[in-house]
Amino acid sequence: MPTIKDIAKELNLSIATVSRALSADKTLRQRVKPGTLKRIDEAASQLEYRRNREAEFMKRRRSPVIGVFLPDFADSLMADLMFGMSKAATNQSFPVRFYPGMNVDDYRNFIRENIAGQSVGIITYPLADHRAEEAESDLKHYHQKGGHVLMLNTASSFKNIPVLGIDEFEGGSLAASVLARHVVPHIVIQGNSCYPLSERLRGFENYFTEKNIGKTTERYDWGDDAGDFLCSVIKRHGSFGFFATSDRVAMQLFRLLPQLGLEPGKDVPVVGFDDLNTSAFSRPALTTVRQPFRELGELAIEMLTGMFYNRPPLPRTLMKPELIRRESA
Repeated sequence: MPTIKDIAKELNLSIATVSRALSADKTLRQRVKPGTLKRIDEAASQLEYRRNREAEFMKRRRSPVIGVFLPDFADSLMADLMFGMSKAATNQSFPVRFYPGMNVDDYRNFIRENIAGQSVGIITYPLADHRAEEAESDLKHYHQKGGHVLMLNTASSFKNIPVLGIDEFEGGSLAASVLARHVVPHIVIQGNSCYPLSERLRGFENYFTEKNIGKTTERYDWGDDAGDFLCSVIKRHGSFGFFATSDRVAMQLFRLLPQLGLEPGKDVPVVGFDDLNTSAFSRPALTTVRQPFRELGELAIEMLTGMFYNRPPLPRTLMKPELIRRESA
């Protein structure tokens, strides 16, 4: 395996210069002239150089492993997030260990394993569990023992722990900007009322308030009585549009509406949220709000590794979603 010494010898440069150029610390890389930096990067690529993170972090008495706790959902968003993290971590020669889970016991095991293994940092979703406080105490303990932490997609924050997420409020506004063109009452359909869906609803309603558009908005939490609810909407309104705060709920609407004699996209405009990989192939193709989860994963690794080299990120960083226009609205 090639070393920094090999690259320095190949390019007739000092070991210190090559070390700065190949550092994950951007401030050190900026101290190398652009032309020299390019030569070193090209040589490192040709020689298939990889930093020895084990040796680097052994001096800190820690492991270079990054632990990632994700909700146990099998969908394209989680896949994109993992792909983005894996790509960025591989580029920086940091190993990543993923821990899927849904309850407090999974979460506490995740924290304890990372404490025991002296991992250098973790990236984690918040825990939606009635015993979440127990897990939060473990997280704080890990942080106090020198582990770096980045929280993903949460409204709450812990002291000195940064948060990276999607601007859900902006996403709701984007959905509203489409339905505002239709002179109809608007029904917001939610899978549940927790964050981030509640933030999407807030952005949706705020759009009409700011634009001074006087349109009726109703809210409904999806349940077994969805068919009865839709029947009541048909009776009360001559026409209407739907904002489903997730693509899954929009797909359920697509199945129910034809049973009531309504064609999504033609009789009823529908906007979803997430841009799952199936959304472009539904009938009609779903207008939705894309969340840049692959880019989110890459940025998460960049922010966390930056902490290893004393580059603290902003307390809260939000990535912008994107409106994807298709046939349903």
